[in-house]
Amino acid sequence: MTEAAAAEPVFVPLASEPVAPPRELKEIREAGVLRLLVTRTDADLLPREGSPAALDLARAWDLAEQLGAKPRFIFADDPAALLAAFERGIGDILMLPLEQGATPPWLRTTSPLAQVDEVVAMPATAAAPKRLKDLERTTVAVRRGSRGLQTLQRLDKNIPTVLVAATVDDEDLLQKVGAGEATAAVVDSAAVASYLRYQDDVKAVFTLRSRVSLCWGIRAGAPKLLEATNGAFYEEAMTEHHRAEYGGDLDEIRKRKVLRVAMLNNGASYFLYRGMEAGFQYELARLFAARLDVRLQVIVPDRPGELLTLLADKRVDLAPIPQVGSEDPAFAYTIPFITADLLLVQHASEPPIMSVQGLAGREVHVRASSAYVELLKALQPKVPGLKIVAAPEELETEELIDKVGRREIPLTVANSVLLGVELAHRDDIQGTVALAERQPLVYGLRKDAPALRTKMNQLIERELKGSAYDSIYAKYFQDPKKMRQLHTEASETSGRISPFDILVRKHSANNGLDWRLITAQMYQESRFDPNARSWVGAVGLLQIMPKTGRELGFRNLRDPETNITAATKYMGQLIAQTEPTLPMRQRVRFALAAYNAGAGHVTDARLLAKKLNLDPDRWFGNVEKAMVLLEKPQYYRRARRGFCRGSEPVGYVSRIQTKYDAYATLMPAEGEDLKGD
Repeated sequence: MTEAAAAEPVFVPLASEPVAPPRELKEIREAGVLRLLVTRTDADLLPREGSPAALDLARAWDLAEQLGAKPRFIFADDPAALLAAFERGIGDILMLPLEQGATPPWLRTTSPLAQVDEVVAMPATAAAPKRLKDLERTTVAVRRGSRGLQTLQRLDKNIPTVLVAATVDDEDLLQKVGAGEATAAVVDSAAVASYLRYQDDVKAVFTLRSRVSLCWGIRAGAPKLLEATNGAFYEEAMTEHHRAEYGGDLDEIRKRKVLRVAMLNNGASYFLYRGMEAGFQYELARLFAARLDVRLQVIVPDRPGELLTLLADKRVDLAPIPQVGSEDPAFAYTIPFITADLLLVQHASEPPIMSVQGLAGREVHVRASSAYVELLKALQPKVPGLKIVAAPEELETEELIDKVGRREIPLTVANSVLLGVELAHRDDIQGTVALAERQPLVYGLRKDAPALRTKMNQLIERELKGSAYDSIYAKYFQDPKKMRQLHTEASETSGRISPFDILVRKHSANNGLDWRLITAQMYQESRFDPNARSWVGAVGLLQIMPKTGRELGFRNLRDPETNITAATKYMGQLIAQTEPTLPMRQRVRFALAAYNAGAGHVTDARLLAKKLNLDPDRWFGNVEKAMVLLEKPQYYRRARRGFCRGSEPVGYVSRIQTKYDAYATLMPAEGEDLKGD
């Protein structure tokens, strides 16, 4: 549990909150507080577990944590008062259940958090009306100013209503119905489901409107906050497996079909290049994963010193670390996959330090958690005045090297592998005296995975002698021109994934999507080529079929913005069409499969999954298995939509999930304003 989550919630009445200038994401992070407007939430109205109010509060805590702030809840009885206060500048996020697409121009909505039906509830013993007109003989209780009231009046103005104060929530209305104080009430289906967890005296008898998408509100003048909020919601849902704890040995990894490897985000290990994942350690781990016939999943620690923490917490299977002779005995280790010298790094303009005695009276900046500290401590009795300065734990060695180049710190230590990458593109640093030579880099793993250790040792020993390893090594360490190109282009595109990021961010925000998800699709569909055309006629960056484009109101699909606009609108529709009761990650995965193969084939696969005793509400390991079976006559002949090349959507969803994992790990949800897009 985070420090924010462990603290007591802060609730303050609206009347005591001062009006302040509207804030963007930067100001929120600087203040360390996220202000959220909520309806009455005090000690005598604690939300029940699983209720919409409880889910919203938990979501708010998680969102604040992801945005680097603590939540401050500002409450009032009347939703209309909260809306008016928000317009005046009070609060950062409006936690009212707003309907997507039905807000004033100054207000933007987040990605949908839930979908509900607006229903009429009556006592459990009441006869259910057969048609809407039957309600004209019933007085219906409705919350003053609610969506339900507007829907009821729009559908039939003759239905008598009794307006209940806005301070009463939907579950209070249901309680009045159950107690006989009201004949019927208009409420959201989520409130009925919550109420029926602890009472059984009401029932939903009539649906007024289906699939109403509910969102929170953010001011139109805070696009970065909106982008970050949408990204946080998607990232929380789509990368839940990053936080999952899995133990087990090689057989469990093969069963999961995923090898999880911890890596640092730097020029030698793991980075993005033209929308692709790159780096020596990444490509080497991908080679090992391919030999195991599993998918590679990269997990980047929050801090460089936490590689083994991820391993101990069972969030990764392997963690590459330098072997310096004082390894933690709680873990096991493979044989080395590469060796490196540990070199002193100093500014290029200084006379090079030729021996460790030249460190007398000097300061060396390294992280306290790094392997370099023990080497330096061993030198201190021999080198008078050698001072070890603890660098911030969040800084990568690459960043410490940069600080030396900028003369912000005098000296640091780096392994020759990473330093070689840096020297290929900069001339303001130099590597001088070797504190240790040919130090092995190994994979750490848990002691309860002996089969994985044995297999990795076999693979390392075999692959080090093979052409695939030689090619990877030469690409990163023996071709200075290629290394400069990789780093230069990665630096020039820092903060972006594709040339179309601004357009993707704009239209993803308009449709409540995470732009990194759409960019992962774009990479898979066209490799960012706006002129791409598939063998079946799909067109452009996101391979929209012309028929789909026309149905959405778009024709010039070769135009990048038109194509992106159509695709984000289509993905938003596909996600919205999936059952709102499913977790967001499953809705997105089903939507991706539908984007690739068609929603009808996905429906067929889910029905088949149910018949095969698989979970029709889970994609990986369940519906994806049924999808592949739709290639076989004994299955597709009984499917309503017939044959489907099911292996294509299976691979499509898997590759996009992997690509999204990388983009979400390496790129923030909120992008910078980029020139030239």
